Amino acid sequence: MLFRSVDVLKEGAGAIYGSDAIAGVVNFVTRKGIHDLEIGGEYGATTHGFDGRHDGVNVLWGGSTDKFDFVLSGSYTKQKAVYAAAREYSKHALYLYSGTAGRFVSAAGSSRVPTGRASLPSGSALKASFGCTNVTRISGTSGTSLADYQCLHGSFNYQPYNLIATPSERGALFTSSSYKITDDIQAYAEVTMNKTHSGWEYAPLPFDATADNVVISAANEYNPFGISFGGVDTTNSNYRTRFVTLGDRRATSDSDTKLINFGLKGALPIGDWKWDLNLGYNREEQTQQIFGYVYSPGLQNEVGPSYMNADGSFRLY
Repeated sequence: MLFRSVDVLKEGAGAIYGSDAIAGVVNFVTRKGIHDLEIGGEYGATTHGFDGRHDGVNVLWGGSTDKFDFVLSGSYTKQKAVYAAAREYSKHALYLYSGTAGRFVSAAGSSRVPTGRASLPSGSALKASFGCTNVTRISGTSGTSLADYQCLHGSFNYQPYNLIATPSERGALFTSSSYKITDDIQAYAEVTMNKTHSGWEYAPLPFDATADNVVISAANEYNPFGISFGGVDTTNSNYRTRFVTLGDRRATSDSDTKLINFGLKGALPIGDWKWDLNLGYNREEQTQQIFGYVYSPGLQNEVGPSYMNADGSFRLY
């Protein structure tokens, strides 16, 4: 182990550690005088199918003389993902209902289905024609004709796309050394480096034309209903869907941290006074990429009104 001890102070310790310690301190005390090479590893998995595997390796090496002391430590850990579909308690989206029949939990899903959900106006000829309020595109059709739609039954179970254990990967390197120049003066150096790769993942992006304030124009080439949908400040009916073609909503995050300190310290010939001359360098870089979302203004433009060119093709106004 690299640490000799870990001190936890629940109360404020600003007088000792500075103003950042007013809420408490967690102090990691590193080991000194290490003379051996230590290699350790770990492996683990869940008891449910042995998924969610995590493993790691760590190395510790050190040495010392009357004047010189050094410690070198490195570690690598990796955690694999576990999806909600892998567990009975999380593979379905659960909803709590309360009404005249009492309260009960139902395994249902989202109304934002991949084939879309067009809500037809009450009392309209469209609703009378279909014989239902909500219609959806028949799988495998283009959706540009009313014949491509049927009454909607069912919902979308988004849970299998979600994570209950987030994958991550981390590597770390730490080295510390000191050299006693005289009985009262000591040179020291510390280097800490960390690299972490992690991320998150959710079901494909749901879309709600009303809540997202996007108006699907009645004049759009892909809208066969002859009425507009969506928009916050309108009386239009709603249209919901799920953008499965974009893939899952996900993000990858990479962080790279470097901390370097070196200097001189010693004791003054006045009581218990000490001095410390330190030069430090600290740099943290973070990069995040997010996938599976849409550019709202561009989406509004695509579902706006369009017209036919002379060659029979469509283009947006």
